[in-house]
Amino acid sequence: MILTLPEIQQIPATGVLEYRYLKIRSPFTNEVWVAGTDIKPGNRAVVHHVILYAKWPGCTDDGSGHGVHFCGWAPGFPATRYPAGVGHRLPAGAELTAEVHYTTCGAPQTDQSEIALYRAAEFDLDIPPGSDEARHVSTYAFQKPATIYGLMPHMHFRGKWMRYELLLPDGTKETLLQVPRYDFNWQLGYALAEPRSVPAGTWLMVTGAFDNSPANPANPDAAKRVRFGLQSWDEMFIGFFEAADDPTPIHEAAAATGR
Repeated sequence: MILTLPEIQQIPATGVLEYRYLKIRSPFTNEVWVAGTDIKPGNRAVVHHVILYAKWPGCTDDGSGHGVHFCGWAPGFPATRYPAGVGHRLPAGAELTAEVHYTTCGAPQTDQSEIALYRAAEFDLDIPPGSDEARHVSTYAFQKPATIYGLMPHMHFRGKWMRYELLLPDGTKETLLQVPRYDFNWQLGYALAEPRSVPAGTWLMVTGAFDNSPANPANPDAAKRVRFGLQSWDEMFIGFFEAADDPTPIHEAAAATGR
């Protein structure tokens, strides 16, 4: 997907120019994962650098007011391509802003630089034929203090095991649930005997494996490479959980609104 600066930029012949912040309409209406980026300066004689910022509700901000640094270019900077299976998340409804710094070169110039976003293939299950231990992982980040109440692992006939772990901000790891022998015929939900409070910055990591080998008596077809699908002979890898953000103390809420 090619993003173009919204209008042709006019650069004077001389002078010191302030950074320009140009809003770019996102071409995506849903959340996407970006596998690589490339920025093509329209006029190398005057383009000093280009940075693309993305902003969405709840994202961090580097102090610019434009959200987070998504990608950038300066002379000598190559295109970026992430490894297979890795992507940069761009949430639905993200606001995009291009920071462009121009320098003068003694004659009036114009520019309309372009930014390329290479969309990743949908992250999907990939269970090789015959594999008896095809592992997968998924994570969730708690951005606010929260309380976890319940867990429900979900796979289909090839599901082998699943584990829920907390990765806490102090570097410690805690197992919440270990299902060593997953059984599609017993799809259980697990209510925690004591709800688990977690601080902001905690990650919930769910790992598990599939048995797509002939040794699995429930396997519909050990010769098939299996991907995500809605039917029971397809597969799913979903770590359902029930949690709620902790209420904001009244005095903090009042301070946040200036009262």
